[in-house]
Amino acid sequence: FLNIENNAIGISGQVAEEGFSKAFLNLTSLEELHLSNNHIQYLSNNSLLQLKNLRILNLRNNLLESFDVKISHMLNLSYLDLSKNILQELSENTFNAIEKISEHHKFTVNIQNNNLKCGCAQIRFLTWLHKVRNSGRLKIMYSKCTHPNGTVWKLKGNQLVRITLVQP
Repeated sequence: FLNIENNAIGISGQVAEEGFSKAFLNLTSLEELHLSNNHIQYLSNNSLLQLKNLRILNLRNNLLESFDVKISHMLNLSYLDLSKNILQELSENTFNAIEKISEHHKFTVNIQNNNLKCGCAQIRFLTWLHKVRNSGRLKIMYSKCTHPNGTVWKLKGNQLVRITLVQP
């Protein structure tokens, strides 16, 4: 268990540049990593490669715009928290890895309270999200997305439903 929450470690340019890879080099037995509230803006693709035994990865409340970190080797991962970031979508590599992990056991991914987009460029992501959202072993916690024209949509059951915002 490693809790590095609330330390603003993402403010350092060196952290983003090295992508945490050196920090986690010898932590191959680590099962829980809590990095919430750290102003992390970027994680490199290989930054968590050494953490093959991770069960919980908490990146809640950071400044991540994207998440294209290799996680497919984390076959024990059961909870990934990416909520309260500024994610616009998950990469295809990420959703393929999420599906792979969920073939082994139940897996929850929290992507609530992000800046998820739901335009034409995100069709593959939205189609994937619709397909797997609450399938047997995989639970995606998801709130809403925004179309480029400003319309806000929520995934309700099997369809996107427009949310009507009340103007003051």
